[in-house]
Amino acid sequence: MRFLAVIITGLALAAPAAHAFALLNKIGMAKADYFVAQQAYAGWWIVGLLLPLALLADIGNAVASELMEPP
Repeated sequence: MRFLAVIITGLALAAPAAHAFALLNKIGMAKADYFVAQQAYAGWWIVGLLLPLALLADIGNAVASELMEPP
């Protein structure tokens, strides 16, 4: 369960990380150029669908970890 939670969470963070890493390169662009550069992210909304799955996997991992520890 831990491996699955880590993989799904990592995949869910790919899109926000891409935006964060590209921000310094795009912050000084002209408005028109910025909108052209943003077209590179077309279709990345699909990655956002992993966020609820990552949340559920992380909650499941937390519950499984709590149940496996001795009292």
